[in-house]
Amino acid sequence: MKQDFEKLFDLSGKVAMITGAASGIGNGTAKFLAEAGAIVVLLDINEGKGNIAKEEIVKLGNKAEFLKCDVTKIVDCQNVANITKEKFGKINILVNCAGIIYRKNTVDLPEKDWDLAINVTLKSIYLMSK
Repeated sequence: MKQDFEKLFDLSGKVAMITGAASGIGNGTAKFLAEAGAIVVLLDINEGKGNIAKEEIVKLGNKAEFLKCDVTKIVDCQNVANITKEKFGKINILVNCAGIIYRKNTVDLPEKDWDLAINVTLKSIYLMSK
C-alpha cells in the first residue's frame, strides 16, 4: 500500500513554487511537496524565515530554493517566475498560500489593512498565475 501511495504522489522532476512558504500552511506544503520529490521554490516576503525554511528542507536531502517575493507586486511575481524558469527550466506546480489574517472586528480595521489583506490573500493568486 505504501508503495502505491508513493507512486501516486511521486513528483520527481517537477518544479513547485509555493507562496507564503516561510511559515504555516505554505511551509508545510513545501515540505510535503519536497518529500514527494519535487524541487520546491519557497516564496515569501520574510527573507530570514524563508531561508530557514529552505535549509530545513535541504537538510532532509531535498532540493529547495528560497526567493524573496512581495506577492502584491506584479514585478516581483514575474521576477520569481523568470528566475525559477531560468534555473530549473520549467514550473509545473503553483501553490498560493500567502495570506494575512487580522484578528479584529472588520469595523475596527483600517482600510489600508483591509487592502493589504485582500492584495496578499486574493490578488496575489491572480498576479502569481499570470
